[in-house]
Amino acid sequence: MKTPLYRPWMLLCAAAVSTALAADPSSAFLTPGQFAVTPGATVAVHFDVGEAGTARPASWPADRIEWLFVRGGPTQTNRHEVRADDPQSGAVDVKIEHPGVTLVGVDQRPVVLNLTGDEWRAFLRANVAESNNADAAHLPAASHPVRVRHVVSSKTLIRAARADGQVNSSPIATGKSGQAVEIRPLFDPTAIRPGSDLPMRLYVDGDKCVGARGRATHVPSGHAATFVTDREGSAFFRVTEPGLWRVEFHHASPRTGDPAADWNLYTATLTFEVQKGAGQ
Repeated sequence: MKTPLYRPWMLLCAAAVSTALAADPSSAFLTPGQFAVTPGATVAVHFDVGEAGTARPASWPADRIEWLFVRGGPTQTNRHEVRADDPQSGAVDVKIEHPGVTLVGVDQRPVVLNLTGDEWRAFLRANVAESNNADAAHLPAASHPVRVRHVVSSKTLIRAARADGQVNSSPIATGKSGQAVEIRPLFDPTAIRPGSDLPMRLYVDGDKCVGARGRATHVPSGHAATFVTDREGSAFFRVTEPGLWRVEFHHASPRTGDPAADWNLYTATLTFEVQKGAGQ
């Protein structure tokens, strides 16, 4: 079903628990088989899971897909309870109908992860800004369990060639997606010139996320840049080279009065490919 662009109601419930992509707070990067296609092409999209520089394909988490959407041209297609079109590869087929940028996004149902105090402290130290994890000192002893409600949103940008060969900046690439957690580039990264800075704004539940630490990784080289958002939820990194980039951020906060979980963890990822000849 195709509808005009809109922000759908998010059905993310705190009690939702199911089989996770991983038993730890790993990032899930939505990855198409091709980032550059022609209009009308069908692209197989899957998840890569793990550290950004070495993330590997994972099975499609059909029991955790809350919402998959494809935004291209003037329309948006929304799907729920999505299963893999190819169970062996764990991929879902997406048709790229319009020239320019198509945004594919997925929100997963929250899952409660059971970690030890040591595991959670280690994750916070490695992935969350110090200003965001001050309450970590109040965590229980090292071996005591910590229940973390993990909310995961992922999106990827696919560019379809225009008939005139022009590579123009797309408002689809820079608009808000309406996901539970999101990385919103303020320039179109599929049209940016290597060597330029890419500004972004980060959101949790629609609000600007202040003091969040993120990481942008150029996969072919392994080069990674970290950033922390300012009072406007904004940050930037230098796009040093063409090729595949994976961007991620995590935001943590303690929960109170919830018998099912002790902490919130919000994770967002963005993948895109920078072309050698781009020139935004």
